[in-house]
Amino acid sequence: MAGAIKDWPQLMHRTFENLKPGAWAEFADLDIDYYSQDGTLAEEDAISRWIQIAAQGMEDLGRTLRPGKRLEGWMRDAGFVNVNVVRSPVPVGDLAQEQEAGE
Repeated sequence: MAGAIKDWPQLMHRTFENLKPGAWAEFADLDIDYYSQDGTLAEEDAISRWIQIAAQGMEDLGRTLRPGKRLEGWMRDAGFVNVNVVRSPVPVGDLAQEQEAGE
């Protein structure tokens, strides 16, 4: 949903308001920023620059490509309790191909 939702806090509040007591909601989204486990991905790398430009462009339009990091706070602010956060790395590039070949 990254980039598609204009007002994430409002979405969380409306979702919370429309749930019965004891019900739950699940949100899963991403953080578009790339990271390297060994720290070799630098801010000046082409993919890092592209992400920064794309993210800033979406922010200028009032949307975010980085909702993942903020979902927990938005949910708690809306009234959700027992919020569980699961962060899962998604391999890309050579690492993804190596892992796929090893399966």
